[in-house]
Amino acid sequence: MPKRISLFALFSLVLFLTACQQSAEPTPIPPVDANGNISVAASQFISLRFLMADRDFGGMELAKAQSLYMETLLIEDINGQNSDYWTLVSPVPIGNPYEFVLSIDSDERQEDSERIWAMTMGAKDIYYVFTSATNPPLVFIDLARTVQSIGGEDNLKRLVAVPSSSFYVETTEGIFIGIRDGQMVSIEEIQEDTQDYYNRLTDSSAFSRNSQEWLCQFDRSECAIRFPPLDPKPYNFDIAALTKADGTLDIPAAAAEIQRQLIDP
Repeated sequence: MPKRISLFALFSLVLFLTACQQSAEPTPIPPVDANGNISVAASQFISLRFLMADRDFGGMELAKAQSLYMETLLIEDINGQNSDYWTLVSPVPIGNPYEFVLSIDSDERQEDSERIWAMTMGAKDIYYVFTSATNPPLVFIDLARTVQSIGGEDNLKRLVAVPSSSFYVETTEGIFIGIRDGQMVSIEEIQEDTQDYYNRLTDSSAFSRNSQEWLCQFDRSECAIRFPPLDPKPYNFDIAALTKADGTLDIPAAAAEIQRQLIDP
């Protein structure tokens, strides 16, 4: 005669299955966390908004923006802390960003002004908020050539920066090579330059203030009222809702929301 399962055991099983189902849901990542880490999706969002909303830079149309592709690389400082995000943006699938930028010849890069973009911006280094765009993406090209010169990605340990200054690749053997000149540099020199940078940050309120400035990029109510805003329109972008399960930006949804809140009259 089969044994009957007790009500307690059945209840416990239901709780277990419910917990498993809940744990499968992706955890929302805030645009800026308590330690100043900026999410990949938030960084990509700023890149997309820059392309769409900056009229001096062209003001990309919604349909074109929604069809973009992005690949983002994380740059660390010498201590292993996040320093920058470099996001490559293209109207065609990118795949491996190192191979992608080297697959396009120099004439094509110069002639096709809308093919690829390179964006750089601060990540965990929230002591400054920095955004720039270049076309063609010369920094990415220099980086890809440097990685190629060390024998490819199998020999690449990580990408390293002196915050807001110089950029290097670190090989699996612990050798640092500048991506601008291809020259080797000692770890001591990078450590010294990095420490000099942080020594200049003497304002103890900088962390809190710049965290707020980053949050202001997504929610107008977070902006410090120091001067009348150039754009008086309120906005509130829910980055968690625009983040895919893999942590990257849902580009079509984000572009539509940027269009709705910032661009449409």
